[in-house]
Amino acid sequence: MVVRKFKKRATVRSQKRSFYRPIIKKLILGLLVLIMISQQQDYTSTLNRDLFVESKSYLLQKAAANRLLQQMSSMSLSEQEHKTIRSWGCNLTESPLVFVHIGKSGGGTIRARFAAAALNFTREKWWNYHGDNHYYPMPTRRRLNEETTTTSLEDSNKFFSRGTFCSSNNNNRRRIFGKNNSEPLKRFSQQAFEQVFECNAQTPLGRFVGCPAVFRKDQACKGCSNLSDAGCYAVYAGHNPLGNELHWLSAPLLQDWWNEKWASLFPSKTMSSVQSITPGTSNPYWCPQINETRSTEAGVTMTRRAVHKQYYDCSKNISLEMDETFLPSWHQIASKFGMEKNYAPFYASLPMHRTVLLREPFSWLMSRFFWALEYRSKFKCDDIPTVTKYGTNLTFAQSGWAYQVVLEALFSLCGEDCINRYETNEIDLMEIEQQAESNLRHSFSVVGLLNETDSFYDMVSARIQYSNMSNNPHIYGPTHATVKTVEQRRCTHKFQKNKTIRASLRAALPHFAALERLYHVGVEVNRFQTRELSQCMNPIVIDEE
Repeated sequence: MVVRKFKKRATVRSQKRSFYRPIIKKLILGLLVLIMISQQQDYTSTLNRDLFVESKSYLLQKAAANRLLQQMSSMSLSEQEHKTIRSWGCNLTESPLVFVHIGKSGGGTIRARFAAAALNFTREKWWNYHGDNHYYPMPTRRRLNEETTTTSLEDSNKFFSRGTFCSSNNNNRRRIFGKNNSEPLKRFSQQAFEQVFECNAQTPLGRFVGCPAVFRKDQACKGCSNLSDAGCYAVYAGHNPLGNELHWLSAPLLQDWWNEKWASLFPSKTMSSVQSITPGTSNPYWCPQINETRSTEAGVTMTRRAVHKQYYDCSKNISLEMDETFLPSWHQIASKFGMEKNYAPFYASLPMHRTVLLREPFSWLMSRFFWALEYRSKFKCDDIPTVTKYGTNLTFAQSGWAYQVVLEALFSLCGEDCINRYETNEIDLMEIEQQAESNLRHSFSVVGLLNETDSFYDMVSARIQYSNMSNNPHIYGPTHATVKTVEQRRCTHKFQKNKTIRASLRAALPHFAALERLYHVGVEVNRFQTRELSQCMNPIVIDEE
């Protein structure tokens, strides 16, 4: 009896389990489905939010790029009345501050005045930045990125860095060269005052990712030698063309600039390449082919060797890859504005300041001629066919001296990328002139004239808060004055007064005609900036310690 009851109860329990088991399975399955749906909704929500952020960033950067391109797009030489000039403002604090020194335009004296504009300037040799404890009170990028109520330059070190003066410390970067090189430069010089190191990149992206600087130990510009710093606190003067700063600005500054201004307009794969220029990081490697990080510092005798090895092992291929990535996207962005080969918007958008001093071209040309012994000892100043000769059948060294010095001045204003692109016939003279004009109008915060040097000093002081050009007025640099001779006076007078020979020079050397037009653009920009800065309050004057 007991056995029957037990069996009956077991049968009932089994029937109940059989009845509830599918129901429980369905409930569990339903619960799992609900969880999966919830997770998918969270993922979709996150994805949509990320896509919205990316899309918003893309739209914002595209709109900003379009505005900048629109401002520069009416740059054709036939539309002078529509051309714009950038308004910068007064008492600005971005750094670094760069003086682009065009030889025989008063640069020696100007460099000394920039050096003397620092506080605590006590050294006898103005170019020796190790000689004292000078500094420029430059707001850190943290200060610039945060809202503070403090406007005085007497703030704590939390918000200010001690900027340093540097003179010709940064190397020029051009196409491959060297005694054993099968592809030396043919259309431009392989030499420069600051030395020339290898770089085959032709675009802004290729130049700062593919050719990052390698500094000499203890010779790097102090304000920029910490390549992991978010800022670059320096006043730099050199013969380097505009755009050379892409190689030596700190990695975080360049990365922030690219991410804030341009990244979303280019393929996403560029992000890891841009990130790779951070020194000492292996994620990602700057040179993944050989698992190498970026070389940053070497001894004086090892610097060239380090750059040379870096170039052939990594830089050459990285630059080519970055150029190939850059060009299609930039063409798509800039083609409707007719600016596919004009990279001035990139230089104008960098968070820094550039200055330049221009000289009347005929006067400048005669000064260059009589200053250089190799010119005045071999040639006559007014032998137009000889001094202006150039062509595809001639190398740069075989060309006339006037062609050589004029091309150098054009590249100073056009940008360092123009040298490589001209070498490979990617741009012509007209395109060089157009980019140089765009830079004069939008990339130089101060354009001065040699015959108005005192005005230039006032403009810099009004524009840049941390550079008071009236400091230490007893400091002057070497003038490098041209030797005054009877022949020098004859030539100078002839090229200043004789309209026939002036016209002959323009006709024989269109590069000089382009430089002359750019000088007139510079005068226009100077007048605009002078009027703008005349409305500023007096620059802040800070007592030295």
